[in-house]
Amino acid sequence: MALIRAAVIEDAENITDLLQQLGYRRGLADMAQYLAAIEEDAAILVAVGDDGRAVGCLHVLVDNRLAEGRRGEITSLVVAADVRSQGIGAFLLKPPCP
Repeated sequence: MALIRAAVIEDAENITDLLQQLGYRRGLADMAQYLAAIEEDAAILVAVGDDGRAVGCLHVLVDNRLAEGRRGEITSLVVAADVRSQGIGAFLLKPPCP
């Protein structure tokens, strides 16, 4: 099973590849810049395979709302084509242990 962790700058190439599998054309330089700028209102998690490669990615925007309180909105979820249907997407969606 994959390991889930926060994305780091070194994941930029793998995340770019994952998004390109879905047709997005964001470049590597843009992705590295975006990962460097992530603040408290967003989270990017990656699922890392046994080979150390990011094989899945989840991007969540976090918002504090007056009525609902703290909420998250999933804006991206992608799993590498060669490891789909193995539960990695579902694993990324599981809440972290307290």
